[in-house]
Amino acid sequence: MINAKERISTYLEYLDKEMTIMGILSTFCIVSLGLGADKIILSDKEQLRIYWDGTAYLCTFGLAGLLMAGLFFYRQRALLAWYYGQLTLFSAKDDNKKVNELLDQSDGWNTWIYYQIGFGFLFMAISELGCVLLSTKLPSFRNNEMVLAISLLLFWFVLYFLKTIAYKKFYDVEEPEKELLRSIFRRKK
Repeated sequence: MINAKERISTYLEYLDKEMTIMGILSTFCIVSLGLGADKIILSDKEQLRIYWDGTAYLCTFGLAGLLMAGLFFYRQRALLAWYYGQLTLFSAKDDNKKVNELLDQSDGWNTWIYYQIGFGFLFMAISELGCVLLSTKLPSFRNNEMVLAISLLLFWFVLYFLKTIAYKKFYDVEEPEKELLRSIFRRKK
């Protein structure tokens, strides 16, 4: 049987790994934003500027998505660091009641909302910038660029808005998205 100190230590190791992952994801997004902006918008080369000139909405939404993803991943990292600090503090004080409350709070799906929103923005950015690349082969993408850019933005917004609601409302359920759909369509388990 593992004692309470070992359980806390194991959970703190887990939080530390998750904070590292969030740091890597936020760094990836910001570096990608910088490289994308440098190559697409600020480039002197005509071959690269053609992306910006013909697909400004897709480029703008894609690059903005990278920025927002990086910010939300960093916000998730800050929240995990807060839990890490609080768990360490109350563990050092031997306040088992507060430690158990924090463990329950940090284990709910609602703790991971920023992570999910970050991925929503990352997926939006990838789809928008992917369409920029496809526009070189499919002229219809360029001809309908604003509609395509806004459609992708709305798709990801609605999907991750619903996901956020599921995570907030059903924070202690194994599959919160399915539970949200059940509640919307009034289906029983």
